[in-house]
Amino acid sequence: MDARLKSELGVSLDVEDVSQWGVELNLLKTRLGHHFVRLKPRQRAIRYLQGLMSQVPRKNGWQLAEQAGDTTPDGIQRLLGTSVWDAEAVRDELQVLAIAKRDLMETDRRWAHAETQIAALPSETWQRLSAGQGAKGPRLYDWAMFTPEP
Repeated sequence: MDARLKSELGVSLDVEDVSQWGVELNLLKTRLGHHFVRLKPRQRAIRYLQGLMSQVPRKNGWQLAEQAGDTTPDGIQRLLGTSVWDAEAVRDELQVLAIAKRDLMETDRRWAHAETQIAALPSETWQRLSAGQGAKGPRLYDWAMFTPEP
């Protein structure tokens, strides 16, 4: 991320932040690996997700293929169209729940306010991300990934 964008978004990255990305990507590979029988589609799916999370301005087949190091989008099209994997199960693995802290969420067959779950999270769990430029400046969101406690 260039210095101008970091300044615009109010983000400061250091070596520790960047080194954590590799750890998180390895955890993601582990979480998704069992959904793919063959190695090639598994590797391609990870590269596809990396492309989706990258700074590539247009997320189409050609751009994502180039980001993944491919010369054509054939491999990504094959992954999405004919490779054998359970798309719904992968989606469920990656599903993001975005809720306001006062909203109710279901935890272990009961309902609780999200803020009770949020309060237990350590501060280093939270990350500030941009959802792009909005009409009144950058749209920034604080988010944390966690498994709700029962």
